[in-house]
Formats: sequence, structure tokens, C-alpha cells
Amino acid sequence: TLRWGGGFGTSLIDDWWPDMFEVCPDMHAVDVFQGSLWHLLWSPEHDCRGTVTEFMGYASLFWIFFWGLPYALIMFCCLAGYIERNGKKNLYMHTLTSKNLMGRVLHAAPEKLKPLVYMLSHFVMTSLGTSISIVLWNSFILNTLYVSGIALVAVHNASKYMFRYVAAKEIPREIDRIAHSEDNLGAYQRVGEAP
Repeated sequence: TLRWGGGFGTSLIDDWWPDMFEVCPDMHAVDVFQGSLWHLLWSPEHDCRGTVTEFMGYASLFWIFFWGLPYALIMFCCLAGYIERNGKKNLYMHTLTSKNLMGRVLHAAPEKLKPLVYMLSHFVMTSLGTSISIVLWNSFILNTLYVSGIALVAVHNASKYMFRYVAAKEIPREIDRIAHSEDNLGAYQRVGEAP
């Protein structure tokens, strides 16, 4: 069941909606440590372990049929002329001019194969990214640390954006608005007048 019980005992959500989040027949065995702390870190022998096919195979098929092929058909066939004619930019064009590893690999490919190399590299990176799900599925602690890390990075990025971009744009406008408000203009004129 979904682990909203904090790792100990029954989940509150499971009490309210029984079997709604049922994934494995016996998640309680993992919750009570199965006799050692090691099983919280890595417990692939319980009944819930997944296979490579379940974690990477299905994700790869989904990527191919619901992202890779539609994206390639739309971006490289249907809209290719439109994007070039109107001077639009997309990630593929940005990658072509990039100096990073992906840009160098794409630049080294023959011209006709560049879209295919771009899509294959995206597929490989997506497949490698889904491979970590096997580790996270089998480790409650690593899964919790990973999700917590994502949450911390999201909060950090949001605060950095707020302070660097929003504040940087808004502070000069606010200073200008205060400096040119009628109350302040009257005060400046009174200061400059002779008593």
C-alpha cells in the first residue's frame, strides 16, 4: 500500500480507502524491517520485486510509440519547413549549435542522420533514467531520499528564480513608482522651497 503510515504500522489512507493503492500482497513485511536495517536499504527478495521488462521495457515502448515517433513526425516532417521559414527555435536546433557532448555528437553525425541521432540519444538517456526505478523500487530509504532530494531541488530552484529574476525586475519598478508618486513629488518640492 502507499506508505503514508510513516513506515510503521498501517497507513491511514489504507484504513480510509482499502486496497486503493495496493501494489504488493505483503508490504507490511518491508515496513517492519524484515529483521534488519539492511532490508530497508535494499530488499529485492520480497514478493514485490519488479523485472527489467516491467521497469525499462514498458517505459521504452511507451516512449517510442507515444513520444518518440509522434515528436519526430511532427518536428522533423510536418513542421520542419514552418520552423525554418519563420525563424523559430526548438531544442533540436539549440542542440545543433551547442558545445556540450550531445551537441558534438550531433554535429559529427551525417546531415540526414542528425534527427535520428538526436532522437536515439534522447531515447538512451530516457532508458537510463528509467533504470534507476529498479533501485528505487527495491529500497524504501533510497526512494525516500531521492524524492526528498527532488523536493529540495525544486524549492531551491523556485527560490533562486524568485530572487534572481522576479525581484530583480520588480525592485527597480517599485523604486521608480515610489520616487514618482504624487506624495513624494510634493515632499521633494517642499524640501526645495525657501522657508
